[in-house]
Amino acid sequence: MTLDRLLALLEETGGPLDAQAVADVIWLAGHLPARPLEAAKGPSEGPPPRAQGLDLSAAALVNALRPLAREGTSRTDFVLDEEATARASAGAHALSPVLRPAAGRGLDAALVVDDGASMVVWHTWITEVTELLRRSASFRDVRVRLLDTDGDLVLRGAGSGARVGTSDPLGASGRGIVLVLSDCVGRAWHDGTMAGLLERWGSGGPVAVVQPLSERLWRRCGPELVRVRFSVRASRAATANNRLRVATASGEPVPPGVPVPVIRLRPDWITWWVRLVTGRTGAAREGVALFTGAAPRRVPPADPAAEPGSARDRVGRFRAAASPPAFRLAVRLSAVPLTLDVMRMVGADTAGVGDQQLAEVLLGGLLHRVAGPDATYDFTAGVRAELRSHLDAGEAQWLERRAAERLRARTDRE
Repeated sequence: MTLDRLLALLEETGGPLDAQAVADVIWLAGHLPARPLEAAKGPSEGPPPRAQGLDLSAAALVNALRPLAREGTSRTDFVLDEEATARASAGAHALSPVLRPAAGRGLDAALVVDDGASMVVWHTWITEVTELLRRSASFRDVRVRLLDTDGDLVLRGAGSGARVGTSDPLGASGRGIVLVLSDCVGRAWHDGTMAGLLERWGSGGPVAVVQPLSERLWRRCGPELVRVRFSVRASRAATANNRLRVATASGEPVPPGVPVPVIRLRPDWITWWVRLVTGRTGAAREGVALFTGAAPRRVPPADPAAEPGSARDRVGRFRAAASPPAFRLAVRLSAVPLTLDVMRMVGADTAGVGDQQLAEVLLGGLLHRVAGPDATYDFTAGVRAELRSHLDAGEAQWLERRAAERLRARTDRE
């Protein structure tokens, strides 16, 4: 890929690029992980474009965030206001310098990380998202909070674990954006309590949910995700969610409550959301939102075994809804102990499988979590045998040996 082509692609995501912007993007791309930072793509979506080792996906994401760096002024850096100085000096008949705050990063960012059980698949992705935002130079500060959506909805500091008030995840600054990294599957998303928090936050500033799951899996979310058209009531920075104008794309009545954009970590989604936050959308733009006053979907049973039907029925429903690689992964997992480490190993050895497909299996109603290290699971009664019937005996034995070696190596390291 030529440099001209690279710059054209970056400009599409975030507006005109000056020399400093280009230097920042290329420097950052060289310091980020080689793996794309967006959520894993399904097998039909293909790999992201690459440019001679440069992580174009990460660079484009950084550039898409750049307009947020211009929202506000610096609290510590000042420049001479020449016109105001001339007027003041003329009136005082002496040099009277007038300083004004320099342009700079005006917003903070709070990353509220869903710490529920289903998010265990996405821990690496969360680390990379956090690193991306911290290095992007788009925010004065990036605060990371943990929120267990299967538990008591108490915000905790990511490092210390100390409790943080849920009224404002941004802390004392109170000026910035809140990004909730979540698959929207935990219990609080189903019983409506998470909607109450989002309504409070979205009434004070911009809030969005960043989804690791592909759109095909959003049917498993607690809130209904609605395709809508967003616009802003006035061109102003850091538009709070309750000031957004919204209409459903289908023409149906708008659900009650505060609209919260739901986005993927991809340059096109981020560019759209940044333009919404900064009041630069122009015409109404189509996106996806949840509404805090809408009735959530039913609360899922704690034990998938409570769902009606036999093991064959469960496997049949999963196969009908899942992608072929996800079903293939479930079949292969029937031969091994279900620790997260072993499941990742089997996934790495299975064509077309990444975190998305592993999430499909974990959310597919086939297994449940049990006490144990490294996120341990087990299939519900009869499901392992039903899946194993689709697996060749020789392949099953090979997988059993691979899993035993993996567990033995882990024990030796510990």
